[in-house]
Amino acid sequence: MKKIIAIGCFTALLMSCKKDHTCECTTGGTVVSTTTINDTKANAKAECDKGDFTLFGVTLACEIK
Repeated sequence: MKKIIAIGCFTALLMSCKKDHTCECTTGGTVVSTTTINDTKANAKAECDKGDFTLFGVTLACEIK
């Protein structure tokens, strides 16, 4: 039972680690910019998605790579 708890804690620790994630913004299939975000994957995705917008029919889509 102790091993299961230890493995669960270790897995939770790894999942919450801050790592470098690349945010890539594209428009029309062309990469416009890339940024590196050092955070958990969920937080990095939320931060990257803040860059999404549409202006006069041109869409800028940002995704974690």
